[in-house]
Amino acid sequence: MVAMHELSVVKSILKTVDKNVVRHHGKRVKEIRIIVGDLSSIVDDSLQYYFEILTKASPINGAVLKIQRTQAIASCDACGSNVPVILPLPKSCSKCHSDGIHISGGTEFYIDSIELV
Repeated sequence: MVAMHELSVVKSILKTVDKNVVRHHGKRVKEIRIIVGDLSSIVDDSLQYYFEILTKASPINGAVLKIQRTQAIASCDACGSNVPVILPLPKSCSKCHSDGIHISGGTEFYIDSIELV
C-alpha cells in the first residue's frame, strides 16, 4: 500500500530540485539525496514510488533518489546513556529506568544534496 502524504512530499522535493536546475542553467539531475528521520512517518517505498511516477515525463527522469535514514536517540539525564530509539518511544531509560530521558533527532526531513551533471 502506498501512503498518500508522500505524494505531496515528493512534489515539494521536485519543486526545489527544479529551482536548482534553473539556477544552474538547466544541467541534468543525476542524484537527489534526502535525509529522513526514523520518526518522521515517511515511508521510503512510497517516496520512491511517487518519485518514479512524477519524474517519468520530466527533465529529472533518470535521476536517482537516495534516502538516508537517521535514528532518534534517547538520552538519560540520570545515567548519561545515549541509546537509539526503537518504536514505541521509551518512557524510561533502558539502562537505569529513570524517567528523566529526552529524545533527540529522528524527525529530520530535508534535501541533503542534488548532484547535477
